[in-house]
Amino acid sequence: MPLNGGEEGECGIFETFDFAIGRCGVDIYPLQVGVGLEDVYRGRAHDTAFTPIHIAHYPAVELSTVPGGIRAGRCTVQIGVADHSTIAVTADYPPFTDSAFASDPCGDADTLATEIMGQLLAGSP
Repeated sequence: MPLNGGEEGECGIFETFDFAIGRCGVDIYPLQVGVGLEDVYRGRAHDTAFTPIHIAHYPAVELSTVPGGIRAGRCTVQIGVADHSTIAVTADYPPFTDSAFASDPCGDADTLATEIMGQLLAGSP
């Protein structure tokens, strides 16, 4: 179910549709089974930006696949949570808008990914 009124599935499984910019702001794909971090690294030649990081002590990467890379306002954080599973958070803001997040979409995606992992870890036995 969309968080802010977008069409179901338009932005992701848990999605935010930003009516001010007329598109998705943040997409969250909670669990991508069959897509491990190793697979993400293998596909990095197709990325316009790729930076290894850690989110909540888990290996992760910040990446962009759009021309212009992160400066184009789109950043995906993929967190390796198991050998063949990742959680992906994408912040996507048009660079020509007045959105404060457009200049640092990775910062926004990192913050949300850290919050999600904190919630998941807090609920883990």
